[in-house]
Amino acid sequence: MLEKDSPLVISLQNLVEDVGQYLHNISVSDYTQPLDLLSSATIGQHTRHFIEFFTCLYQQYTHGGKCIDYGARERNLKIETDPVHAFSILSTTVGSIISQRSQWDELITTRHDSDFPSDLMPSSYGRELLYAMEHCIHHLAIIKIGINALDTTIDLPPNFGVAPSTVKHRERSCVQ
Repeated sequence: MLEKDSPLVISLQNLVEDVGQYLHNISVSDYTQPLDLLSSATIGQHTRHFIEFFTCLYQQYTHGGKCIDYGARERNLKIETDPVHAFSILSTTVGSIISQRSQWDELITTRHDSDFPSDLMPSSYGRELLYAMEHCIHHLAIIKIGINALDTTIDLPPNFGVAPSTVKHRERSCVQ
């Protein structure tokens, strides 16, 4: 079982804090504004997308599913139109995932709509959690582009939307 202060738990908590930086400070009109730079998508749509990967993983696993199907996620439109609601869903879900850390090593399968001979792939709860985190970071990088394109005063953390491995690489490169 991972300790409550394990690097993965801390990374999850930091990710939630980073997301809170913009969700607590963005106006609903900016959150829901289609941006040409994002192919007419909104910051809210990108937020909904990555939050639903966490909720899908948690809900499908918790409700007896040893097979996670991200294509069957809920697509809750309130998440993409209400930043306060979005943060509430994310923080509650991640808190619940952290409380299940003793199960992160459990083997599961994932379902993919693909051309693979079988659309089922072996995985683990923890591996899928890492996937959801990396997917979130990818969308945060896109959201950062959107926020920078808006005329806002939202102050984002310096490593917002940057993968931890990239942060470490940059730190090593600066030392040298």
